[in-house]
Amino acid sequence: LITMSTNQVGSLPEKNSYYAQSHAIPGPEQSMSQAYSADRGNPPPYTQSAGVKCITENQQVLKDWQHDICGCFNDISFCILTYFFPCISEYMVAKKARLQELSRALLLLYIGFYCIAFLQIGLQITTHTVGNHGWMNVIADNNWLLWSITLVASLLIFASLVIMRFKIRKKQKIVGSSVGDFCWVFWCRCCATCQEYQELKFAEEELRVVRT
Repeated sequence: LITMSTNQVGSLPEKNSYYAQSHAIPGPEQSMSQAYSADRGNPPPYTQSAGVKCITENQQVLKDWQHDICGCFNDISFCILTYFFPCISEYMVAKKARLQELSRALLLLYIGFYCIAFLQIGLQITTHTVGNHGWMNVIADNNWLLWSITLVASLLIFASLVIMRFKIRKKQKIVGSSVGDFCWVFWCRCCATCQEYQELKFAEEELRVVRT
């Protein structure tokens, strides 16, 4: 038989009062997040509001993207523009995100990239038709330099797009990681650009509704 003293029995409710309060089922006047906060002293690990997934990271509430990565056809005109002229759509996204330095960098990189690319194409056509003459002969002898500049410009453009997605995600407080940004831009560049544009467009419309 297990015996307990009167003092031990009398102290059980006091010791278990915290357990009863912290594990009590919240009523209508107390939400689950409030009950969790009262128990732990911290915000809940996730909340569900208006169909948008939210989690907390470093005491900051992060949400999910409003449009899926494959939701390109939600804005068909921008989707077509991105498919045929990605340089224009990516510059538009940078301007819409108010990333002035990044938008200027993208503009200069694309101008340099296309100038060198068209120069190489024109040089190849001219060389095969009229042969090497004067300055064309000099460029033809240093064709490796043009290809090197084109490769560097391509890598800088790719890095700028990863940085742009990272900054947009941080500005809009969207859950994700730098590795994920790299992978989405590398594998689904056009889809990532459309997703970023639609996210910024949704944020502008939401802010307009709040102001009105």
